[in-house]
Amino acid sequence: TPVVFGYPGLVAKAAAAGLAFRPIGAAVHRSGADAADGERLAKSSARMAMVWTARLLKREVEVHLAELPDALREASVEAVICDQIAPAAATAADLLNLPCGVAACALPGHIERGVPPVTTGWDDRRSLWNAVRNGLGNAAFVPTVAALYRPIFHFRRARKLPRLTNVTRQSHGLVQVAQCPAFFDFARNSLPRHFHYTGPWLRPTEAAATATLPATADGPPLVYASLGTMQNGRLRMFQAILDAAESLSVRLVLSLGGSTAGAGLRVPANAVVMPYAPQLELLSRAAAVVTHAGLNTTLETLRCGKPMVCLPIANDQPGVAARVAKLRVGIVVPASRASTMTIRDAVQAVSSDPAFRLAAEACAAKLRSGPGVDAAASLLERAFETKRPVYRTA
Repeated sequence: TPVVFGYPGLVAKAAAAGLAFRPIGAAVHRSGADAADGERLAKSSARMAMVWTARLLKREVEVHLAELPDALREASVEAVICDQIAPAAATAADLLNLPCGVAACALPGHIERGVPPVTTGWDDRRSLWNAVRNGLGNAAFVPTVAALYRPIFHFRRARKLPRLTNVTRQSHGLVQVAQCPAFFDFARNSLPRHFHYTGPWLRPTEAAATATLPATADGPPLVYASLGTMQNGRLRMFQAILDAAESLSVRLVLSLGGSTAGAGLRVPANAVVMPYAPQLELLSRAAAVVTHAGLNTTLETLRCGKPMVCLPIANDQPGVAARVAKLRVGIVVPASRASTMTIRDAVQAVSSDPAFRLAAEACAAKLRSGPGVDAAASLLERAFETKRPVYRTA
């Protein structure tokens, strides 16, 4: 039976997915430290968001090293699947001699010489200047990775585990599966041999809750907007989206991603604001989507063949937006330039130019024929059964 290990606050999500749950990090959860940093992350600038994210990840590493080995042993776990941004879980698996697979839920985080860091919105055009820029950008990112791995190095040394090498290339695990489709990522040359593009991992269904939504059979086109659940404290950006919609002949549905701080928003007559929204249904009905460029929402939008306006804020969102721009399925408006005018113009452009919709529909066809979550599960099962790396075929 699959078991999810995480902070006590995640128990409801595990139950909703029908999974058993074992809490770890209870002391951190009770202290409210992660909740406080999460609130700061929701409201902060792009630069500070990276700081708060690094703090959250470092604290998670400490919890995993301190508690996860005993928790895995007590639950009689036979194999481990960890996120690429949770490398301490792989070390806990090594300590117990358990097979481990890595799931890249965000953009692949492997640092590669010719590829821009995923935390930037840089394109992947080949030129001398871009090569220098990418090299400097990746070099600047290495200390952050090293700081995350430092306690892992100490833990492994103290327990005489093999020394980790090439941590910037994320080579751990018997197999690595990514929900990023191959066609969506920038071209790469140095991925580990046991890395596999298996995306998309998308939910097949979602309960419809349309009673409070505007009708879409007639009238102006529907625009759906969401900034996800991590950056849902940016009320100024929410208001800019609402103000942009007011001057357009559209109907807007804006999801606050669970934020309860939307009471001060001024909502125009052609907009509906919801704490949460049935995203998949709205994406299927929308003419255009305004998004923070989180990978999940971006792939769901593309699966529905809809053009988008990306307002990337932090973490891998600028990298996702750069890939959207390369595929010409949307327009990118960096958070620093997101205003009523820039958002309005971008929504108008992607809604009126059929080239964006046609490009998005072409991506939808590729996603429908992609490997999908079943392929990812099959690769993980093969690694766990054989206890050997699962390499890509030529």
